[in-house]
Formats: sequence, structure tokens, C-alpha cells
Amino acid sequence: MHYKIIAHSAGWAYTAAEPGLIAYKTVVTYNSVVSSEDQVF
Repeated sequence: MHYKIIAHSAGWAYTAAEPGLIAYKTVVTYNSVVSSEDQVF
């Protein structure tokens, strides 16, 4: 029973954190793309 509750809480925590992780990855990817473009041009 406790495992189910823990898994459920972890699922909610991950769901809540996911938009932040996506935003972080987007920013990091965008920064890498911009850096590469700066190097090319």
C-alpha cells in the first residue's frame, strides 16, 4: 500500500516538474544552437 502511495506522489512530483525540465532543455538547446550559429557566422 505504501509503495503505491509513494509511486503516486513521485508521479505527481514528476508531472509538476516536467514543464520546468522541458523549459530548461529548450533553453539549453536554444543556447547551444545560438552558440553554434555565432561560431559559424
